[in-house]
Amino acid sequence: MNRKFHGFTFSLVLGVISFVVMPSHAQEEVARQVGLLFAGKFEKADITSDVRGTKKTQLAAAYTWSYGVRLFTDETWKESGFAWEGFATRAAALADDLAGKIKPQYIRDSRGVIEYAIVSDESPFISSVLTSPVFLEPFADTLGEKLNVIVVDRNVLYVFPGIGGKLADFGPALARTFQSTPMPVSLEVFEVDKSGFRVIGEIERAPRKAELEVIKNLLPQ
Repeated sequence: MNRKFHGFTFSLVLGVISFVVMPSHAQEEVARQVGLLFAGKFEKADITSDVRGTKKTQLAAAYTWSYGVRLFTDETWKESGFAWEGFATRAAALADDLAGKIKPQYIRDSRGVIEYAIVSDESPFISSVLTSPVFLEPFADTLGEKLNVIVVDRNVLYVFPGIGGKLADFGPALARTFQSTPMPVSLEVFEVDKSGFRVIGEIERAPRKAELEVIKNLLPQ
């Protein structure tokens, strides 16, 4: 699977993510790790990479520090001294490392047939595994070589077979999860295969008016 950031293809380079200091802040912020993560477009992100087909999701440059994770601003990006090519190489290495460690939780139906998988991790960069060719490997014998993935939450991915899956059946439940999660990303559906990743659609949320009508009908008359 080719990895493309901003139209450039970067080869896999293994390495250690170095520390980056942004000195102009009143209290220095030391970036413990840098990488890319998927975020909703409702979040302000100055440094992003294009995602084919997306309308509501962005692939944003971010860093972790003492109090969690932050998206790079134009200011902190300039202070970090990064060039995009070097940053993308580091981000690719981190994505490959995370993808190589994932342990999918498989959800089965009453007959024991796998319906989908959940990939979760405490790393705020776990969603970047979609950019890694390593991501497909653990699913080849279970969900197939073409996947549909929804990044509902920054730390959780829902993975369905790209062919013959039942993603549509789980749409309402995924929409409810999106509405209740503290770190929502989007309900866009990513198709992931050996050629890369792209957005192919979106799970629809029920209009607010329709939701209120359903609740009204459930109330005692």
